[in-house]
Amino acid sequence: MLSISQAIRGGGAYYLGGGAEDYYAGGAEGEGTWWGEVAAALGLEGRVTEQALSNLLSGFSPDGTVPLVQNAGEESRQQGWDFTFSAPKSVSVLWSQLPEGWRREIEAIQDAATRRALLYLESVAGLTRRGALGFDLEETKLLFAIFPHFASRARDPQIHTHCVLVNLSLRPDGTTGSLWSRELFRHKMAAGAIYRAEFAALLGKRLSICVARDGSVFCIPGVSEKLVESFSTRRKQVLAALEANHASGAVAAKLAALETRVAKGALNREELLREWQALGERMGWGREKAEWLLGKCFHQAPAPGLLREALGEVTERDSHFPIRDLVRRAAEHAVGTDAGADAVLAIIERARLALVPLGRVKGESRFTTREILSLEEKFLLEAGELAAASGHEVNANVLQNSLRSVDLSEEQKEAVIHVTERSGELALLLGLAGTGKTTLLAAANEVWTSAGYLVTGIALSGKAAAGLEAGAGIPSQTLSSLLLAVGMCRESGLPSPLTEKTVCVLDEAGMVGTRQLSELLHECKVSVWGSASGRAGGGG
Repeated sequence: MLSISQAIRGGGAYYLGGGAEDYYAGGAEGEGTWWGEVAAALGLEGRVTEQALSNLLSGFSPDGTVPLVQNAGEESRQQGWDFTFSAPKSVSVLWSQLPEGWRREIEAIQDAATRRALLYLESVAGLTRRGALGFDLEETKLLFAIFPHFASRARDPQIHTHCVLVNLSLRPDGTTGSLWSRELFRHKMAAGAIYRAEFAALLGKRLSICVARDGSVFCIPGVSEKLVESFSTRRKQVLAALEANHASGAVAAKLAALETRVAKGALNREELLREWQALGERMGWGREKAEWLLGKCFHQAPAPGLLREALGEVTERDSHFPIRDLVRRAAEHAVGTDAGADAVLAIIERARLALVPLGRVKGESRFTTREILSLEEKFLLEAGELAAASGHEVNANVLQNSLRSVDLSEEQKEAVIHVTERSGELALLLGLAGTGKTTLLAAANEVWTSAGYLVTGIALSGKAAAGLEAGAGIPSQTLSSLLLAVGMCRESGLPSPLTEKTVCVLDEAGMVGTRQLSELLHECKVSVWGSASGRAGGGG
């Protein structure tokens, strides 16, 4: 995986052992090295020294004599960022149980995959601002100081590489300046996927190790799960902190990681390796079983459907997308084949020719596929037909009787009247969070029920469906489960759950992908039933 720190302070002491945490005490971790054309241009080569890194992060030349940016030396200066590439846990555990020669091979693969990801980042996100107001963006090269690590703060095996990006650009004309960092964060997920695709491919090519996709990452089948769990101390600490705070989610996990973070302390590589290998032997998974996994896999060419699957995932929720999203998904699907970063990016370049450009959004080019364009044209046609159709209007007397029993604002009453009496078989509601959409949908549910209709709620997630049911009193399910049930009924010849008396309330319709939305509206037409498409959750 790839994580990016928000900022670097203190001139890099954290990485060079000059800070309170003494991150490199004892020299157990690998020495830092420079990466990139900027390093060569500045006369940097070989080992990263504290003086040179500190001066560069502060905005000066390596010797500290020449300011290279306008705010050099200022305390408020954004000095840089830490891009940390971490190998999957099963890779680190396998590494910890192998003899020295094989460990060096895996370390070399980690280094190669990291450097390939940095090259990708430089090619797509290396930018600096120019002009009187800094509005002009210009491509530039990047300067990284790379520090390889082999252990976590909890002294478990964890191969990872800190890549310190110095906030400094060297333009083609020889001038220098700060970086424009937005694109670096935009491409984080794609760069992480490129790293993993390259790592997995090199494991197969160099060591013939089999890998398997595990969600968005990968693992090595055959590595002891019990040993992996034993070497996951940091994960346990974070989970315990989340449980203690009754928290969940990515942001809470990040905060929990910071709260449980302790000084790494002095590390002795040989002592730790002996400890790790002794534990492996005690748990019945040591050197012999680790070596058995080598040489067990043959090269496998990428599946012909790799690009199709990647496009399917990218367009599942979004009708248009940036190329970085396609890079990410294609790289994830390449895991388990011999397609590394170069092969993935070549596939993307060929695919780009068949995509439909849609212009730029927030400075970034967006694309779609011809399939999605066709689906959207069909969707708009069917939506128009449904909106113009009649047959599910609620009688005015029934409507007024139902509204007398509920406490609604005039705006909410107008919305209820809109979806139950005035609109066609497709009605839309748009409202910001806190405007009472759930309350008015509860009232609309009562109106429809009084008129003899069967109301069902639909949402993308089970949690959202449960919220719609609890808030508006509308029996709800996920869109996927509804479409699956409709399809199964059609195949088996059973009556569809969508009848002429069905009214559907679709929560957060704007979040539904084109394919699913088109399928839902198609079922509306086939089943000749009415649909009220509403947003019971947040607006937008």
